[in-house]
Amino acid sequence: MRYIPVDNVTFTNAQGKNVDIKTMREYPTYETMVVLKINSNAKLDEIASRKSIYGVEGEGESYKIFDHNRVRLMEVWCEMDKIKKLDIPL
Repeated sequence: MRYIPVDNVTFTNAQGKNVDIKTMREYPTYETMVVLKINSNAKLDEIASRKSIYGVEGEGESYKIFDHNRVRLMEVWCEMDKIKKLDIPL
């Protein structure tokens, strides 16, 4: 489901140029999650690799944390020091 192609979507970027997005994907929804308070120097891959989250080899799963918190992260331009908590999908 992550890479299901859809029709082209055209939008106008900040420079006034029309841009086509060839494929899009739907973000998955997660039913089970943990709310994790974080400190200012937290990194998503470090959080993902905690034993209590995805395990020692869990760095590759950090995209789930980003996808699930994408709005919160984009609102602060991914500056982790401006975020106090993250929802961690399990």
